[in-house]
This record gives sequence, C-alpha cells and structure tokens, in this order.
Amino acid sequence: MAEKISEDSYALVFGINTFVAVLVQTALTLTVSDQNGLWALNERNQFFVYGGYHACLGVFFGAAVCISYFVSFRGRDGTNCNISPRLNLSADNENRENIL
Repeated sequence: MAEKISEDSYALVFGINTFVAVLVQTALTLTVSDQNGLWALNERNQFFVYGGYHACLGVFFGAAVCISYFVSFRGRDGTNCNISPRLNLSADNENRENIL
C-alpha cells in the first residue's frame, strides 16, 4: 500500500493506523480489565482474551503474507508462471529428441 501513495500522505496513513490501534486497545481495556466494564475478568482470563486477540491478528497477517506470496508467482494473465526454466517439460522433451 505504501508504494501506491504519495510521500505527502505517509504521516496521514500511519497516524490513522496508530489512532485505530489505540481505539481497539482502549475498547479491549474497557471491556476486559475495567472493574465496571462489560466482563470485568480476572487476570488469568484477561490473559486468554488478549492472547486470543493477538492470535487472531497473527492468523490474519500470516494469511495476508501467504496470499501475497502466492499471488506474486502468478502470471499477468492469471496462469501459473514457471519459477525455473527447467520446469518447462515440453522444452525438455524437444531437447531430448534433438539429442537422440
């Protein structure tokens, strides 16, 4: 995403990102650890809630990395492109026929 925006917008994007992160953290804190909050959990259960939250974030970002990795190996026309020229079996067969 950072490649597609102008340099003037970097601070805005990272500022909005930080603002959203602070809002999510505040909402979690108010609902989980505040005595008057929605759940008012003890320390052990707070650990499980925060652990689950970070596990979900890890799965989300891991899936994003895997998707971008596999998409980078696709051709422009939507077909799989060969990573190595040695994988082109039809060219290898033609070379074998020429050698024999």
